Amino acid sequence: MKNQDQNHAETPLVTAARAHVLQLWNTQHDARLVFHNFAQAAAIAEQAGAISRAEGLPESDRELVQVAAWFHNVGYLYEPRQVAETSAIRAEFFMVEQKCAPEKIEQLRQTIMEAVTPNKTELETARVLHDAIRAYDWAETYDTRGPLLQLEQELLSGHAPDPAAWLEFVRKQLQEPF
Repeated sequence: MKNQDQNHAETPLVTAARAHVLQLWNTQHDARLVFHNFAQAAAIAEQAGAISRAEGLPESDRELVQVAAWFHNVGYLYEPRQVAETSAIRAEFFMVEQKCAPEKIEQLRQTIMEAVTPNKTELETARVLHDAIRAYDWAETYDTRGPLLQLEQELLSGHAPDPAAWLEFVRKQLQEPF
């Protein structure tokens, strides 16, 4: 996957994030993760880039949103019950290795935490990432990927979700505003 959009080249930081996350998925692979995986991160990073460009975010915020998109689901590899926190920590480690400014690292952490938790956010980068996740997971690909999410939840928990509870979960996800 070279460049998400041929008219907009990836920054070196986004390219490094993509490579780092690919390495994490390859070395920490969990076959149960049929929904939350590298392919999902790649699609959401692309979606986040498109949304951030369409909304006219400054280049530094577009870069941050895409890095956050690459990292937003790596927490599933380590602690599926604390995905946001674990993903944010992994992203922070990466940003420190890249010698990024502390304020940029904090903004990345906040972007991931606020985008994947149910709280509403005032942080524009978190809102864009949240919208990219929702657009990809629930609007664009739900018909084909929804069953994968259900299967993943079954594999991680060791039992099939209650059908009524599953339908209620899906209903809430589809009704949540973007």
